Amino acid sequence: MIEDHNTTESNASDSIDNLNRLELLWEHREELVIETFAKDCIDRSFKHSIKAEKMKKLNISFTIPTFSIPIILSGLSEILTDHVIINNILLISVGILSGTQALLKFGEKYQRNSLYSNLFKELSDEISVEISKPKKHRVACDVYLERIRLKYSNLVNQAPDI
Repeated sequence: MIEDHNTTESNASDSIDNLNRLELLWEHREELVIETFAKDCIDRSFKHSIKAEKMKKLNISFTIPTFSIPIILSGLSEILTDHVIINNILLISVGILSGTQALLKFGEKYQRNSLYSNLFKELSDEISVEISKPKKHRVACDVYLERIRLKYSNLVNQAPDI
């Protein structure tokens, strides 16, 4: 039975692999599927990185006025006693900025996008390492395809929107 399988596999493919193994052999189409996962992971990593930087900038731009305006107002309280409207407008602005920041959670979004950028990059690197090995030293193709597909699917499903 093993002889028949080996003969069929060697005729059906010019893959130089361990022909004594009954699992799915590494062939060009399987490598293309794996490389497609790797390319998509790199693309998603890049997009999450861009989104993380955007969230970081938004977080900073909302955080700095939220704490600096009250500090400035308290230092200028004696000077601004005649300008109650300006004082109130600035305090209302701080409240709006603080509420927006609490509602939209730019800091958390920055952290999540950074995390998933790293996780997608890590999966891409893992694939690159496996593909760089000679075929006879790789993990069984069917096992590896399933493992990578599961990791990829989990990352895609749990990742924040980009």
